[in-house]
Amino acid sequence: MNRAASKEEPARRVLILDEEPFIQDTLKLNLAGRGLRAEFAENEAEAKSLLTRGSPPAGVILDVLHSRLSAYRFLQWLKSQPALEAIPVVILTFKEKDPEMAFTYNVWVKAYLSKPFVPQEVADLVARLVTESERASRSVEERF
Repeated sequence: MNRAASKEEPARRVLILDEEPFIQDTLKLNLAGRGLRAEFAENEAEAKSLLTRGSPPAGVILDVLHSRLSAYRFLQWLKSQPALEAIPVVILTFKEKDPEMAFTYNVWVKAYLSKPFVPQEVADLVARLVTESERASRSVEERF
């Protein structure tokens, strides 16, 4: 395997924190069609481990109603990590978006989507956010 291929592969992962197997499978299939590899974490500790070992994923999809993590605490931790703070986060949940929640998550997430959702639209959005994030990162690196 050449270095370029192995270096690029980790940057195209998307970490998904959602407990529903059907949603996991649907997202995995639709993200794969856009060149993104889904990776799953069962709880907050596993998510943090996946985020901090090796190259970080290119994006995160998070259900704020996940029973094995506090979405607020997890996002607060994620955005406090210099190596991880630029990772785009998409919230995907059954929970209604209220003004307080919108204010709380607005600075930490790129999009807030309600379930049920159109899988292709979620995959398109995540692929676009990942591409934008990668471009911004390359632009910053080129300046220095």
